[in-house]
Amino acid sequence: INLEGLWISRNHLSGPIPSELGNLVNLIDLKMDDNDLTGCMPTALRPLADASARNLGLFYCDGVPPPAATPTPSP
Repeated sequence: INLEGLWISRNHLSGPIPSELGNLVNLIDLKMDDNDLTGCMPTALRPLADASARNLGLFYCDGVPPPAATPTPSP
């Protein structure tokens, strides 16, 4: 699949994140915050999913937590 963007935030989704999402090799934009997703974040999505994993409170499937949020500098 040539899907480049997947925005599924605020859709009241629940349950485990399908591991097949890691197969979306052309994905460049992923937003899935504000859902009740469980399980682990596919490791292949690490470059795109740090904010989503952090906001959902999920670890990656390899057991690594997402990095802490970087504070936005004040003007």
